[in-house]
Amino acid sequence: MKILVSDFDVSFYNDDFDKNINLVNEFVRKGNIFIIATGRSLYDLMKTIKDKNILVSYYICSDGSTIYDQFLNIIYRKDLESKDARTLYNMLANDKNIISPYIDTTTGLTGDVNRSANRVVGCFINYNKALDLALEINNTFDDAYAYLSKTHININNKHVNKATSLSYLKEYYNFDEFDIYTFGNDINDISLSMYDNSYILKSASDELKKDFECVVESFEEVITDIEQV
Repeated sequence: MKILVSDFDVSFYNDDFDKNINLVNEFVRKGNIFIIATGRSLYDLMKTIKDKNILVSYYICSDGSTIYDQFLNIIYRKDLESKDARTLYNMLANDKNIISPYIDTTTGLTGDVNRSANRVVGCFINYNKALDLALEINNTFDDAYAYLSKTHININNKHVNKATSLSYLKEYYNFDEFDIYTFGNDINDISLSMYDNSYILKSASDELKKDFECVVESFEEVITDIEQV
């Protein structure tokens, strides 16, 4: 049995999405496991894949802050500290460089600071100003971590990432680490490079590629390489 853990956007969800789904489903039907590890919340992810028949065993969502099984039952969750979440949301709401900040509750998006916050997110206008804000957050909060994607500032509990959630699954289900293969393309996938069988898209930055074991052109190349092992 082999376990493929793939980032979603760009890595798996791209112009070849339907082809990639067929590749995954064939891979799973051979007795393997497919796991999506995404920066998206489950709420956001399902809007894209709800009408697709993808044989997914687990969903690692919100950059590792939550894990769901194939039936969408939550099996792991690590929220921001409530006092931090309120402060962070207000920081984003009062920042003129941030548009439409929200609290991700895992089941939806809200501006209610009294709800449990799996993470806090906002769309930025100016990258450099948002980077300064992320650095301020990381230097100020002990239990929160902020990073920038292409369009958003994302704030999670500092003690989670995609790899920590994958480690949780590995320990809970007694997966053999040598059977795990990871695939990504962006900064929030960097933790997945800790695995020996780690793949990254050629289109990723040179700085990021140096941490991964294999550089590939496509999701199909990952599947093909794994099946040859």
